[in-house]
This record gives sequence, structure tokens and C-alpha cells, in this order.
Amino acid sequence: MEADELQRVWQSQERGRQITVDADLVLKLVRRNYRNLQYMIFWRDVREVGAVTIVAAFFVYRGALSHAWPCFAMAALCAFVGLFLLGDRLRLKWKRPTPDETLVAWTETSLAEVEHQIWLLKNVLWWYLLPFWIGCVLAVGYCGVLAWGAQEEGWGWRTGVYPAGYVLAFTAFCYGVYRLNQYAIRTELQPRKQELQTLLENLKASG
Repeated sequence: MEADELQRVWQSQERGRQITVDADLVLKLVRRNYRNLQYMIFWRDVREVGAVTIVAAFFVYRGALSHAWPCFAMAALCAFVGLFLLGDRLRLKWKRPTPDETLVAWTETSLAEVEHQIWLLKNVLWWYLLPFWIGCVLAVGYCGVLAWGAQEEGWGWRTGVYPAGYVLAFTAFCYGVYRLNQYAIRTELQPRKQELQTLLENLKASG
């Protein structure tokens, strides 16, 4: 959200006196910022859904070739993530404001959208990272069992060390992704939320 521009228009003061602002101009700014956020979220979802669809198709293919059930489990977990994002987008689609709604309604809708995105990123561990982590553990565990049965071919102590190393590396990766999402909340979404809350309070106070 272009906070500086919106704040200058709405909260500018001259020698301690609140100046009059153009409500239509503020409405245009809120609409534009809302659409910019929607554009960013749309392409994020396109990338995520496209990626998990490709990964799910790959694991289905691998599972069909090798008859390994963890491949199908991983495909199902990828499908869950994609369906979650699609369902979330369809649910929010019916809550979008119409062009003829008031400035207060647009601000409330924008605030609700930002709060929802904060909720999504705060819970990214459960609906995004955990399914992939479970899939990784299943796949690595399955490979470990196969390797254990092939110890006579020279696997030895690597039977346990390699799988554990893979799981730890993927866990560290998931943690990094989680921290990155929390950083985005602090630096991008929380400031947007505070700006919209301030604007909404000013609108209701002046109305």
C-alpha cells in the first residue's frame, strides 16, 4: 500500500489545523491499493498452484513406474495444498466490493483482505509446509527401508545417516521459508493493516 501518499492526503495538517480532503480521491487510492494487493495475491496463487500441480503430476508418474506408495502420498499432499489455495481464492471472490460501494465499505473490505493474508502466512506451517514435510519424511523413510534391506550391498551405517540428513536439511529449508513469511508479515502486511485501521477510524469519526 502506498502509505505515504494516502497518509498525506488524509492526515495532512497545516499549522495544527486539519485540512479538508477529497473523499473521491481517497476512495480512488483505496481502490487502487486494493487492486494492487489482489494482483499480487493472484499471481502468487497462480505460481503456487501451478508448481504443486506439476510436482503432483511428477510423483503420480513416478509412483506408477516404481509402484512406490510414498510417491502417491506426496502427490496427494501436493494436491491438498493446491486445492486449499483454490478454495481460499473462491471463498474470497464472493466478498469483493462492488464499484459503487462507499469509501468505508472499500476500506473495511481491504482491511479484511489484509487480515486474512496475515492469517494465511501466520499459519503457513500447517497448510503449506507441513504437508511437504510429511511427504519428505514418508519418501525418505521408504528409501531408508529399502536401503536397510540392501545392507549386504555396502550401505552399512549410511542406512540411517543419509535419511536423517535429508530430513534435517528439508526441515531447515521449511524453517527458512516460515521465517521469510513471518518477515513479510512484519514488513509489509502489518503496516498495511495499521494504515487501513487508522483510515477507517478517521472515516467513522468524521462521518
